[in-house]
Amino acid sequence: MTFCTLSSGSSGNSVFLSYDNTNILIDCGRSGKHICSRLNDLGVSPDCIDGILVTHEHSDHICGLGVFSRKFNVPIYATEGTWKGILSTKSIGNIKNENINTITPYDSFEIGNIKIVPFDIPHDANQPVGYRFLAGNTIVATATDIG
Repeated sequence: MTFCTLSSGSSGNSVFLSYDNTNILIDCGRSGKHICSRLNDLGVSPDCIDGILVTHEHSDHICGLGVFSRKFNVPIYATEGTWKGILSTKSIGNIKNENINTITPYDSFEIGNIKIVPFDIPHDANQPVGYRFLAGNTIVATATDIG
């Protein structure tokens, strides 16, 4: 499993996770151009991203979300509360209905060959989550903005 921070901090957050032929972004908090550049630095084509998982709706986690999803037709996964926050800002533009996926904390789902379990985290946002990933014999978890 590959787990790599693309960007971290108040200027924007994004993490790349890959296992076998499944590629996921956790948050997309920088411009689409920046995310593409960082993926290219890793030798990863942006058009091979299978999904974007959103931890919460703050701009440093979603500012490139709409552009990236539209350009590469990538599904987005977020909790109901996070979707309400995202869609109320209107800052990410239109997202195709088929790319809007609502998830529930502790209900696992899969993208490709990666099992994902979202879990509640404490943060001043609408239903924020962290994620646990299970792939092969490897387990990785990420949680942001909790300290």
